[in-house]
Amino acid sequence: GGLHIGALQSLQPEDLPPSRVVLRDTNVTAVPASGAPAAVSVLGASELTLDGGHITGGRAAGVAAMQGAVVHLQRATIRRGDAPAGGAVPGGAVPGGFGPGGFGPGGFGPGGFGPGGFGPGGFGPVLDGWYGVDVSGSSVELAQSIVEAPELGAAIRVGRGARVTVSGGSLSAPHGNVIE
Repeated sequence: GGLHIGALQSLQPEDLPPSRVVLRDTNVTAVPASGAPAAVSVLGASELTLDGGHITGGRAAGVAAMQGAVVHLQRATIRRGDAPAGGAVPGGAVPGGFGPGGFGPGGFGPGGFGPGGFGPGGFGPVLDGWYGVDVSGSSVELAQSIVEAPELGAAIRVGRGARVTVSGGSLSAPHGNVIE
């Protein structure tokens, strides 16, 4: 169901260091049947660097960075699973995610991973929307990257405590907000 790095800070063992993942010229696809809320999820103090490649799919987002995550995307292309991209699998959303309401029974709370969060109906204020990059309480840098959101979505959703830097590349949301 995609790439999942780290754990929510409340679930992260204190003696376990955060994860750090570096991918070069790598494609990540979350097929619709997986029900993965995001093709790439980076949680807690974990860090992801992607230099080149495509991120495709996710029921609610291409990339989700939450609770202190640090994400660096360079020369990346992020699209929804039903958008044409190298080897993307067409399809739509699969309700339910990893449990009733998202990641686990009941999700992880309001505005987070639960109903109205990462669960059924997407997350954030756009009902059934899709975000290329969803950032909350984390830091994301996009350099020379392309983020395309379909209808009822935004290229980037900037949540509470988020820091986003974009340099070069292209952000598009033909029927939504480029940055929300």
